[in-house]
Amino acid sequence: MSGTLHYGLFCCGRSARNLYCFDAATSLKTNSHRFTNSSKNPLWRWILPTMALQRYSPIGCTAWTRSKQVSINYGEGQLFTAEGERKYLTHGEAKALLAVARKADRQTRLFCRLLYYTGCRVSEGLQITPRRLDMETGRVVFRTLKRRRTVFRGVPLPHRFLAELLAFAQSAELGSDDRLFPWCRQTAWRRIRALMEVVSHGVV
Repeated sequence: MSGTLHYGLFCCGRSARNLYCFDAATSLKTNSHRFTNSSKNPLWRWILPTMALQRYSPIGCTAWTRSKQVSINYGEGQLFTAEGERKYLTHGEAKALLAVARKADRQTRLFCRLLYYTGCRVSEGLQITPRRLDMETGRVVFRTLKRRRTVFRGVPLPHRFLAELLAFAQSAELGSDDRLFPWCRQTAWRRIRALMEVVSHGVV
């Protein structure tokens, strides 16, 4: 298991130019709510990369393949660090991390599950406020980072998990624009790395 973690550890990238490896051992589902059937983005060319993202995330996609183990590289250095370590988690590693997170504090547990279900960047997850949680549509709204102009995207979440996030916000007496996870990015990564250390030692 890689000791170095980067953004997108639960997903396979955000465009045809930024794709990661994934385990496609399970059946694959077309990402119909994200791409339209056009000459530029033919629907059948795109699939969701992991079991969790197959069901809930409209952003983690890669080109169609029938292989059980897929590795697509659209540029050196995207899949691995300079030391050759993976920048992503396998499905098994992600599940192990969630198992360890069950023993963590409530905020950390919810944050890890948010990353898992949505494939968002850590910095994007830290921006979430109660106002960004839409129970009517069952989505969380992220402000997409690394764009020159302001862009928002809605990502589907399991209804039960969305309710958990709102219940946490209510119990913490958060305002509609208060962040659910009021940490800096470094603190968020420290929390994730601490859990990954437990996973790497086989204590789940």
